Amino acid sequence: MEKLCTKNLVPPQESHDDSFVMMIQKAAMDDKTVILTDVNEAFSAPNSMLDLFLESFHNGEDNITHLLDHLVIVAMDQNAFEKCKSVHHYCYLHEDIGSDLSSENVYMSKAYVDLVWTKVRLWQLTLEQGYSFLFTDIDVMWFRDPFRHISVYADLTIASDRFFGNPEDHSNNPNTGLVYAKPTRKNIEVLKY
Repeated sequence: MEKLCTKNLVPPQESHDDSFVMMIQKAAMDDKTVILTDVNEAFSAPNSMLDLFLESFHNGEDNITHLLDHLVIVAMDQNAFEKCKSVHHYCYLHEDIGSDLSSENVYMSKAYVDLVWTKVRLWQLTLEQGYSFLFTDIDVMWFRDPFRHISVYADLTIASDRFFGNPEDHSNNPNTGLVYAKPTRKNIEVLKY
């Protein structure tokens, strides 16, 4: 039998997806739920949205500081990543983005659309690994535990800018600034869209 020479083989590089998966595994709650948010340089400068967001976990009505242990912050650029690492323990640098996302993005610009698709891809990856997620925009302040207000029976819950009292009403205006999803086949398929 011929021996395989492994002396010159280079071990495969850890993919970005693998490092993200390892991070959500570490951050997940006992029920395999993880909290996700993203931040760029513009929102991570000193005394900016990132600082206010993290501070809100300490200043609300409920004692929700423990939820920070389950928060993964996805940095969209190197400067945001460096700032994140200085204030939080679960920071992931997303490097496969087609646009410069370090500054504020105008609604529906190419950079904005790239940001949206980046979020969707990370949501999909989270669900494919069997984890539920609660995604929150960085400008959503956490003064109360949102998990107490999310139906345990719903596979997908999305915030609404205007809610007309009926969850089936197509006039409700969804807002992806707060999204909760369970790892169901339907949710994974929706995100593959």
